[in-house]
Amino acid sequence: MVIVGILAAVAAFGYLSPKQTQAEPVRILFDNSGGKVIFDHKTHAENYGIECQTCHHESETARPDPMACGDCHGVAVTDEFRKEHVASYSDEACVTCHHVEFTGVDWSHEEHTGYDDCTACHHGPDIEPEPMACSNCHEAQGDESMPGLRDSVHRRCQTCHADMFEEKMDGCDSCHTSASQREALKNGTLDKAFTACASCHYEEKVDELIPNRMGAFHGQCMGCHEEVQSGPFEKSQCNQCHFR
Repeated sequence: MVIVGILAAVAAFGYLSPKQTQAEPVRILFDNSGGKVIFDHKTHAENYGIECQTCHHESETARPDPMACGDCHGVAVTDEFRKEHVASYSDEACVTCHHVEFTGVDWSHEEHTGYDDCTACHHGPDIEPEPMACSNCHEAQGDESMPGLRDSVHRRCQTCHADMFEEKMDGCDSCHTSASQREALKNGTLDKAFTACASCHYEEKVDELIPNRMGAFHGQCMGCHEEVQSGPFEKSQCNQCHFR
C-alpha cells in the first residue's frame, strides 16, 4: 500500500504541475524550396555567440517571442503566404528584406547617342531595319526563347558601363533613382507598396548585377557563417544543411 500511495502522489504531482516548455528548440527541420534542412538551433544560439535578433531579424532589438524562420521563409510564395506574411510583421521587420525601392530611371537617350553607333545598344539591321524600343520584343519576364527586358537592357549597358556593374547594387544609383526603405522608416516616409523580391532577384541568375532569389536569401545565413568561419558557407558545402 505504501508503494501504491507513493506512485499515486508522484502521478498527481506530475498531472498538477505546470507543463514545462522548451524556450529554445535543439534542432529544427525546414522543408523549403532549396530542399529539406536540418538546422541545429542550439549550436547557433549558444556556441556562435551571436544575438538572437541577428537571425530573428524581424526586430532590431531582442524580444522574448521571436518569430520562427518558417513564418517568413516558406516553401513557396503563395497568395496565402503573402496574406499571412504581411499581417505578421511590423514596418521595422519589412525593411530587412524590402531594403530598397527603385522609383525610376535617370537615363537620357540623347546623352548616349554620341557614345557609339546605334547597334551598341540596339540590334543590327539584320534583326531590325530601324532601331526599336527594347520592350517591343522583350517583356518584363523572359522565357527560354526570349530574355526578359531588364536582363536584355543590362547586357547591352554592361558593355560600356562595366564599372557600374562591378559595384553591383551600389552601382544602380548611377542610372536608377533608389530609396532606402530603412531611411524612409526612420524619416516616417515609408511606402508599404513594396516591390516583390522577384522583381529584382529572379529565381535563376541571369546576370552578375544582382543575386538571384536563393542567393539573396542565403546572403544573410551564409554571410554570417563565413564571418565566423564555422559551418557551411561555400557552395560545395550545401549538403551539410540541405538534403533531398
